[in-house]
Amino acid sequence: MTLDSTNSLSAAPQTHYCRLDGKTRTLQGKQHAEPAPQAGPAIKSYTKSSSPLHHDNAPATGWCYIFVHNQRVRAVEEQLRHDGRPYFIHKSIKYVPRHKDGTGGARSLSVPTVSGLVFLQGTPADTQLYLDNNLPPYHLCKDCSNGRVAIIPHSQMTPFMRIAQADPERIRFLLHPFHYYAQNRTLLRITSGPFAGIEGYVIRISRDRRLVMQVGGMSIALSGVHAERFEEVGKHEAATTRHEGAARYPRALHERNAFIDHYFHPVRTQHEAAAQAESIDLLRQQLLADTAQGKIDPAEAYEMLHFMVEESDYYYAPLLPRFSTELEPVTAATSRVMQAISALIAQLPANSPTRQLREAEYDELVNRCGYWVLALQNS
Repeated sequence: MTLDSTNSLSAAPQTHYCRLDGKTRTLQGKQHAEPAPQAGPAIKSYTKSSSPLHHDNAPATGWCYIFVHNQRVRAVEEQLRHDGRPYFIHKSIKYVPRHKDGTGGARSLSVPTVSGLVFLQGTPADTQLYLDNNLPPYHLCKDCSNGRVAIIPHSQMTPFMRIAQADPERIRFLLHPFHYYAQNRTLLRITSGPFAGIEGYVIRISRDRRLVMQVGGMSIALSGVHAERFEEVGKHEAATTRHEGAARYPRALHERNAFIDHYFHPVRTQHEAAAQAESIDLLRQQLLADTAQGKIDPAEAYEMLHFMVEESDYYYAPLLPRFSTELEPVTAATSRVMQAISALIAQLPANSPTRQLREAEYDELVNRCGYWVLALQNS
């Protein structure tokens, strides 16, 4: 499995939205070229699972997923194995120098390919209850398109795990939501092979023709689909799939978040986007000032800043494919909020449980609202 990034984040930066890494071109409205990942340390991939992937009598229960701190992955895995909970973690073997001075050859380290990503089989209610009782305070990740817990059908997760085990290099996690790839493309359905029935868009990525599909709200690119057979999805079905992620879902906000929501408004022009960016900066500065003066607890400030990033994603992510240039002020302002979150996390004691939880939550935030990370990485 290839992570389309050279950093430790769990999602792949792409250049279309913010134009910070150079201009992205669309060829004839059909193919989208994305930057190839830079060469890194030698990595050998393998899959870890609590049970074999082939069970004739296995229940057809779907899968959910969580993000945990990378230092907690081993403990979480041991707990899941001890309790007999079906799980799936894709790991990589990274080779590093045995000693700091580079002598003594190389040694291998086993690390999750996607930082802290753990798939769990079971219904959302049952799985969350298990987490509450055995692995607090982790919560199941949500699908950013509908605000509900992300669920991956067992029929989709099974071939995904098989391919990840047999040929992990075929799979790459992408940053943008699935509806982003719908622009000027035809929705296709695979009719042959282990992924029969899976729908997606055929896109050229890193000089390779790949099928971009949706797995639990995450966009994943699958290579090696040249020999598969496809059929075009009906226009009505395609239109529904294309717009389901762009539609804003209703939310019930408590008092604190409703206050923050007053600072966010739909934008239509670059002038409105600039005004919105000023509002985001004003709220961020006020929160940090109140925290420094002891008026707000740092934990409360963290929660409010976290919600501000979710607000930007809720209001402006559906507009990014068409108005990336106009939204650049909002993008930059939101990235400054993420910098503030990172700074608050850095103030916590090293290796403390609270810091580990906050770092895992930050990785999840990057995965769900990663459009804004582009500006953060290049600021």
